[in-house]
Amino acid sequence: ESFPCFCLKPPPPPPPPPPVPPYVVIKMGNCAKYGFEDIVDEPTCRAVMNNGYYNTRDQNSNGKIDSTEMYPNPVIDSTGTPPGCWPVDPIVQELDPNFVVPDFGFPFACVNTNLHSPAYCSESFPCFCLKPPPPPPPPPPVPPYVVIKMGNCAKYGFEDIVDEPTCRAVMNNGYYNTRD
Repeated sequence: ESFPCFCLKPPPPPPPPPPVPPYVVIKMGNCAKYGFEDIVDEPTCRAVMNNGYYNTRDQNSNGKIDSTEMYPNPVIDSTGTPPGCWPVDPIVQELDPNFVVPDFGFPFACVNTNLHSPAYCSESFPCFCLKPPPPPPPPPPVPPYVVIKMGNCAKYGFEDIVDEPTCRAVMNNGYYNTRD
């Protein structure tokens, strides 16, 4: 006699981590002072931390590189710490004897959403900042052109404009720039 078996399928794989955006690390001032953006969301903070800080450290001495662990990354609203994303390094205990290590211990990072915090980035609070996006490319140059009011371009020995960027450049240069 045969009985059907009902089996569970394996769970789907976890989603891939978000791509690591271009970032810089500063140790003086704040991100805004240098024209960078604060990182104020946990997934982006974790991505840059794992890429550029926790990828070589084992702060809890458990034999695992910190970037492979799901370390705490609390989101806070504080005026006593720099705005944005920064790791908390055990060195802070040496620099500030009053620093209280949370129950979860090291490693951990923080995301301070208070963009008006007066605290600055430092050796003990290095800030990870997003680089601004590159500027848009300049508009294409406007080629020499003429306006024909009767007939067509070929009749006068000229070529038709058949691509959108050139058409847009010519129209913005000589037609739309004189109209409301």
